[in-house]
Amino acid sequence: MQLITIKLLQAGGSHVVLVVHVVFKTKKLSSKQKNIVVFSIMEKTNNTPRGIRNGNPLNIRRTLTKWKGMRETQTDKSFAQFDSLAYGYRAAFILLKQYYRKYRLKTIQGIITRWAPPSDGNATSKYITFVCHKAGVEPGEQLPFITEDPLLWFCIVSAMAHQENGQTAGTMNDVILGYVMAFENEVK
Repeated sequence: MQLITIKLLQAGGSHVVLVVHVVFKTKKLSSKQKNIVVFSIMEKTNNTPRGIRNGNPLNIRRTLTKWKGMRETQTDKSFAQFDSLAYGYRAAFILLKQYYRKYRLKTIQGIITRWAPPSDGNATSKYITFVCHKAGVEPGEQLPFITEDPLLWFCIVSAMAHQENGQTAGTMNDVILGYVMAFENEVK
């Protein structure tokens, strides 16, 4: 059994410790583990940020990629829409894995500059500062690969989602479930 303890960086002005037990007996998750379902219930209104309404907390652009967990009908012309925030987080972790391995982007500065470039009208430097502050890392600090320090990456990805939406996007359970689905074949 692998015990993961997560210290949320901010929760109502005080720190909260969330303990999650994750069991990996083989490289693939058992059917019992796949049946663990975590729901994040929230009312989705027109005031709800677009990324949350779309189940796409990191606002991944629509492409030809057919992501697992995509809604059957895509009504947003610019951004992918997922069945749940966990599936949106799964897609984000897979893209970040590609950023790390294929593009060799191993710092917050490199990752965010590609994810939200200034040429698209983003306040990239503010985005970098926000994520670094929330994750407790420096902009140019080399990060370990995602599976080497999942707790750090949970903080990074949840901070990116917060920046993208202007608020917390779902729960840490959504982030963790997205991670587990993205790396179910790579976990040792």
